Amino acid sequence: MKTIISRSLVRKIILCFSFVSIGLVSSSKTTTLTLDSTMVVSVLTCTPGSELYSTFGHSAIRIRSVIYGSQGYDIIYNYGTFDGYQDGFYMKFARGKLDYSLSRYDFKDFNSEYLNEGRGVTEQVLDLSVDESNHLFLLLEENYKPENRNYRYDFFYDNCATRIEQILRKATHGKLEITDVHADQYTFRSAIDTYLKHHPWSDYGIDLALGLPCDKKMAYGQSMFLPDSVFKRLAEAKIDGRPLIGSTEEILLPEVTETEPTIFSPLNVNIAWLLVCVIVGLIFLKKRKYYIMTDRLTMFFTGIIGLVLVFLWFFTDHTATAYNFNLLWANPINLVIAVLPSTKLLKWRKYITTYMAVLGLLLICWYFLPQRLHIAVIPIVLALLFAGVRLMRTR
Repeated sequence: MKTIISRSLVRKIILCFSFVSIGLVSSSKTTTLTLDSTMVVSVLTCTPGSELYSTFGHSAIRIRSVIYGSQGYDIIYNYGTFDGYQDGFYMKFARGKLDYSLSRYDFKDFNSEYLNEGRGVTEQVLDLSVDESNHLFLLLEENYKPENRNYRYDFFYDNCATRIEQILRKATHGKLEITDVHADQYTFRSAIDTYLKHHPWSDYGIDLALGLPCDKKMAYGQSMFLPDSVFKRLAEAKIDGRPLIGSTEEILLPEVTETEPTIFSPLNVNIAWLLVCVIVGLIFLKKRKYYIMTDRLTMFFTGIIGLVLVFLWFFTDHTATAYNFNLLWANPINLVIAVLPSTKLLKWRKYITTYMAVLGLLLICWYFLPQRLHIAVIPIVLALLFAGVRLMRTR
């Protein structure tokens, strides 16, 4: 029981920040199979699940045959696995130094996993020659060797979906032709936002953590970091003028579940906090108290957020968390302001005035910023402005 709970917790913690596909347990089984015309090679695309760790779907490669000894051969190659029990796991994840692995296991285990979760699985059978199929198989087996199976995971540029496109290009000797009609049209942020409609707090947290690089337009092929994009691009792909996909079949149908909207969304909660700050502030204003607990709490929590954003930018290998415009309002220096006694605020008057000017410009230029900020940030900026004006009146 402890093992099951621990693995579930690890998965949820990882994908709260962004950015992972579900991992399955690797098999220690070995094989010396040589493919022939009886083998079927396909790409499996799994629908998003209800839990955060499964929000972005999943991709894997399947190789099977109905003629292989007496038991048949049906194996999954999965680039989306990780070891949640490795030393320093949480710190490696936070710093962007977590390694993922290629695993190999029976299809029946894969099928059971997704059947239990009520998620759909669609199979695209690849129309490869025997030589191309064998080349793909050998590449997968070479990748599966202990010295080759690990790779440094990157949600946007190197994950379970991008690896499939890369290995298919190698298996077809560079003859794979993939069109990308969405190139230079959508940003990375807008691409993942469509999957977070039913996870408002995750959407809020991810928008806070991701910096300016996520707001650039995706270049050719970069949309294939998402399993759904891999599915669509492969459906249109060709090899030497012939379609890559021979047939498509739904192996599992997804269970339809309705998600009810919650009033405890980030926007509603932040608006409520703004109202509390204004009401309490006006009450104490009559008592000539200009620096109260609501002001300190607003400064404290925005300072904490700022520290996290600075850590993600300067002290990790995450490429997507750099140049974060949220630091314009979530300033780590707010932590100092939060704990200062009122008598010390006079020395910080110039900083507070400058900070208020920055917040005002942030609101004025909101829709012209190169980075798109979450709408729920606006009430917090207003609460900071309200606190700042009161702080500047402190004697």
